[in-house]
Amino acid sequence: MQELTFENYNKISDVMMNLGKNANLLFNMRLYSESEKFGRSYYHSEVQYYNESTSSKLVNIKRKFDSYISFEQSHPVNGEKGFVMIRNEDIRMLRKAVEDMELHIVDHFKEIYVVSKGNVHVRKVQEPLEITGLALNKYLVFTPDVVENFNGSTSAAVRVTLGNPNLYVLMNMKKWSGLIECLNNANMFLYSQNASTYIGRPAFGTNMYDMTSKQNVEDNMTAKKGRTFMKSGKRSFFED
Repeated sequence: MQELTFENYNKISDVMMNLGKNANLLFNMRLYSESEKFGRSYYHSEVQYYNESTSSKLVNIKRKFDSYISFEQSHPVNGEKGFVMIRNEDIRMLRKAVEDMELHIVDHFKEIYVVSKGNVHVRKVQEPLEITGLALNKYLVFTPDVVENFNGSTSAAVRVTLGNPNLYVLMNMKKWSGLIECLNNANMFLYSQNASTYIGRPAFGTNMYDMTSKQNVEDNMTAKKGRTFMKSGKRSFFED
């Protein structure tokens, strides 16, 4: 078996709540980031440099968290699994939309639903509430609906469409209240700090950039004396 190191671990995910049949709300923290310029970079990095006041080498530690909340289906439906990523900049908009949907159902319950023999039915189809422009060009759609309970009865619910009309989850109003609570208490940065403690601190020197050799070169550089403002026709301040 391959010996695992800090760099082998890719992501930490915590289930925040079950949304309904085959779907969960998750907090995710990637342990790396990727870019065309720098490639794969881990969230933990160190920089070693020479400090003149202590006449010794010192090390700074920097952590960069790449975290998000996600609406995810546990299993594929017709070969595709619903997944919508919520970045920190989308949290406030999502909170308002979820609360607005709850208030709309409460204020207009008799216009939306009819209750017959203990079952709830949709009386009038409502305009959905859409959240667009999310990461990966995904979207969420909230629509008043009904869900079948374990005893066969039906109750008021919200249909949450996960970036595809065929991929959705039905949430009863108790779960919807739980979703509001989860989002209202979500703090992406604090969640990231807590998640990072789970795997512990990597070994000293992990992902270190050594600036001391670069400093030695810079210390030997001297400025040219007698520099003045660039004269007309000169291409550089350093020309005679």
